[in-house]
Amino acid sequence: MTAPEILAQFPARSALVVGDICLDRRCSYDPAASEPPRETGILRTAVVSTEVTPGAGGTVANNLAAQGVGRVAVLGVLGNDGFGYELRQALAGRVIDSRLLVVVPGLQTFTYTKVINAETGVEDSRAWISSVPGRSRRRSRRSWWSGSGRKPAPTTSS
Repeated sequence: MTAPEILAQFPARSALVVGDICLDRRCSYDPAASEPPRETGILRTAVVSTEVTPGAGGTVANNLAAQGVGRVAVLGVLGNDGFGYELRQALAGRVIDSRLLVVVPGLQTFTYTKVINAETGVEDSRAWISSVPGRSRRRSRRSWWSGSGRKPAPTTSS
């Protein structure tokens, strides 16, 4: 089959994307408005716009939908939080079926955030990290299966 013949069949096809379905956030900030308030003296990042899109496996699903695949669905895990809500809305806006997403209470939906300087258009994660009190540069992801952030210890048999 030729590429045009394959593409012509996309509307009659279905696809299920299984894996990490995360939320990608692109926050633009205004450096001129990012100054420490007098009350606390802690630098704040003045976000002026935010764009959210499905990320990781959600990007794959988004690309399949954009190419005209008839039905696209995702299967993965997300939290019962605001980011999970935003992720479902982003999927729905792209006509991607999210009914197979498993909601795990207490889990924070994995979210990848890019902070963009609105003046230069350049990504600047330092603006975000430095504006959050107590936030280190090291990113940690709590494990949903143990709640401790560590994988369960291997078992040994005697």
